[in-house]
Amino acid sequence: GHDKNRFSVTLAASLMSFDIGNLIWAKMKGHPHWPARVESASSDVKKARKYTVFFFGTHELGFVTGKEMFPYEEYKSKFAKPLKKRGFQEALLEIENNPDVKVDIPDDKNNKNLDEEEEDNVAKKFKEDDDEGWETPDVIFKKIKLKKNFSKGDNRCWS
Repeated sequence: GHDKNRFSVTLAASLMSFDIGNLIWAKMKGHPHWPARVESASSDVKKARKYTVFFFGTHELGFVTGKEMFPYEEYKSKFAKPLKKRGFQEALLEIENNPDVKVDIPDDKNNKNLDEEEEDNVAKKFKEDDDEGWETPDVIFKKIKLKKNFSKGDNRCWS
């Protein structure tokens, strides 16, 4: 019947190429289908075309092929489930309320959630780069904190 027909249509849709800025569900190994946005596409059409996608909630970038991507609206009822996976609920909220969120701006929320371990990794990474005149992590974290307080203060002036 009718449903089977509809499925083949969505299957065809999932083989479409996607445009930059499209909102999608992206499937990475070991993760559920995740709300994401297309950031860029490789031009190599002969091989499976790879897309760089931005994951909402976690603000990470990943590479997926077209067959691991599904149009967001069409598949919302299928993939938008209350999952316990860290960042997933945030991702659902963010794609709905803030789909244009920028990739490179550290989000207040994310800095607070940095695990000790992650902070250590960041610290290590910057220590390695230190010889090349990078700022040390303490300075960077201080700056982030300063910036946070500053922007909060800012909002107060405006309201």
